[in-house]
Amino acid sequence: SIIELSDIRNAKSLADNPLKLRVKTDSNNGENIVPVTMKDGFIIPIGNSIPLADGTTQVSIDNIPDKFDAAPSTQKSRSLGKALWFTLLKLGGLKDEAFLLRKVVFRNGQANRVRLNQPSVTRAKKILIVIHGIIGDTKGMIPNLTFLKEQKHYDLVLTFDYENLNTKIENIAAKLNEILTEYGIGVDDGKSVDILAHSMGGLVSRYLIEFVRKGDNMIDNLFMFGTPNGGSVFGEIPVYRDKLVKLLTVGLNFGKAWLGWVGTALGVLNKVLIGSKAVTITLAQMSAQSDFIEKLKDGQKGHTHYTVIAGDISDYDNIKEARFARFVEAVLLQVGKTANSDLPNDIAVLVADIRAVPEIIQAMKYDVCCHHMNYFESEEGLLALADVVENRK
Repeated sequence: SIIELSDIRNAKSLADNPLKLRVKTDSNNGENIVPVTMKDGFIIPIGNSIPLADGTTQVSIDNIPDKFDAAPSTQKSRSLGKALWFTLLKLGGLKDEAFLLRKVVFRNGQANRVRLNQPSVTRAKKILIVIHGIIGDTKGMIPNLTFLKEQKHYDLVLTFDYENLNTKIENIAAKLNEILTEYGIGVDDGKSVDILAHSMGGLVSRYLIEFVRKGDNMIDNLFMFGTPNGGSVFGEIPVYRDKLVKLLTVGLNFGKAWLGWVGTALGVLNKVLIGSKAVTITLAQMSAQSDFIEKLKDGQKGHTHYTVIAGDISDYDNIKEARFARFVEAVLLQVGKTANSDLPNDIAVLVADIRAVPEIIQAMKYDVCCHHMNYFESEEGLLALADVVENRK
């Protein structure tokens, strides 16, 4: 369905006085509704929504682009001048229970997560654990990892999914350690165990290695993609929703596998930030000034070898994907501008914050031309992964 508004005047006033609509719609399983429009052929969020107690959803429109595409119903008619059209996009949430360690089965070019059994762990000698961040889940990370199994880098790939908005990072790490211990993965187990972590998943992994395990020999290699080691605007709650809208914009146009959790996170943040000063526990820990980030500055990685991969979209000339280059230049940097806008970043995290592993912890560092949500889909991101895995210690 398309709702079309025309003859709009003083659109800039929407930032302080959003247009609010109440929509009757069925939503469950963590689903969220987001108003969007089109600009230069790209989907652009133009507001947010809050589920209300009576079962309806309040949609707020607070941002109208200076230019946007005509609605399908008016494309062949005369210009309507300053007009706006939008659809209500329904995004689903995560239905699985929290804290799941699962096995990845690669078959016929497909990657699927299935229940893990003890014999699979017992037989395995080379294990990779895939851990997602605060946006997305492991489902969006594994489709292009088939080569890791085909080239015999690992004989068992596991995924760890967890509740990532209201659980302390320390507790997530402790839960992962508990589950791994239950399956017999630990010190001197005769297995090579690596972790592939995205975004906040790297912080979970570091806490597991540096504090829970205290630098023992359980984890051999940690590969961190887009991890905010020095903190992030994610932790600056008033800024975070604008940043999340940016990620949602990328997801709508380029990262279909990520839409579920992006939509859910946006919905959660709407509930938290609109009409309340409360913050989510996990987000607050990602602030550069948080006690958690300060504690990581004194970590000891011990046995584990660290590799940091930082995406950087600031150099458009190096972006090989022409459509994304046009998207960045024409749209992305115009949406939800934040403190990251003028510094090298992967959209979600500053490159400097990704690379900010304490000097006491030696790490190999690579910059790649990726954004936060395509490390495991883009050619550059996958080539970087293949290189670091091939040359791991």
